[in-house]
Order: sequence, then structure tokens, then C-alpha cells
Amino acid sequence: DVYKRQIMNTQTVAEIIQFITAAGVIASVLYLAIQIRQNTRSERSSTQQQLTDRIHNRLLLVATNTDLAALIAADWSTTKFTDVEQIQIRYWLAAIIADIKGIHAQYKLGLVTKSALLGRITIIKQGVFKTEIAVSTWNNVKGESEADFISWFEKHIINA
Repeated sequence: DVYKRQIMNTQTVAEIIQFITAAGVIASVLYLAIQIRQNTRSERSSTQQQLTDRIHNRLLLVATNTDLAALIAADWSTTKFTDVEQIQIRYWLAAIIADIKGIHAQYKLGLVTKSALLGRITIIKQGVFKTEIAVSTWNNVKGESEADFISWFEKHIINA
């Protein structure tokens, strides 16, 4: 009888320990889930702020640099640009492509929304990338991109 009680007490203690261990594991998993969720929100917020900063800096650059503003405002399909102006335009376009490429990658990772991605291309797909200099710039830099981005860019911008 005493022996049976000791075995039952040992089993009861073991069951209590297993229950406590299981509760600890569940609590740890819940804690990690909360931490991951908070980290994801923080990362999305940080990404959105970076996107805002980049576009803000680009807009401010154009607003404060009359030469660049004039270059961007020119009719790219008819204006005869100097070699220096062509390089400036190509670098400007390459920066835009790099920006969109980065946003596309962040969209694929779930860090930005589809509307943020499509909003970024609204203006440029309306004509800038229909010019010879823009298509030429794209053809020069697209080899540095992954196939899915090339396909997406050409569908939504070059051939839109």
C-alpha cells in the first residue's frame, strides 16, 4: 500500500512537471509570436519611412536644382542633349530604376503594400520610359536584375 502511494505520488509529480513544462513551452511560443509580430510591424514602418525619405530627397533635389529640373522638364524625345546632359539623364533614370527595384523586392518580402509599389510607378509609366534614352538606359541596367523583376518592370512600365 505504501509502495503504491509512492508510485502514484511519483507519477503525479511527473504529470505536474510535464504540465508545467508544456505550459512553459506554450507561453514561450506565444511570446515569440508576439515578438515576431512587433518586429514585423517595426520593419514595415522603417521600410515605409525609408521610401518616404528617398522620394522626399529626390523631389527636394529637383525643386532646388534648376538645371536638373530643366533637364527633367525637357521633351526627351525631341531635345538634342549634350553628352553631359545625356549622362545626367541616364543616371537619373538608373536611380529611378534602382528605387523601383528596391520597392519591388520589399513588396515581395511583404514589407510594402502593392498600392505603395504601384503608386511609385504611376508617374513614370505615363511617358518617361517610352523615350529612346529611357529604354536604352533600361536595356543597359536590366542585366543586373532578377528575371522576375525584369518581367514585372517591362510589363508595368516599359510596355504599359
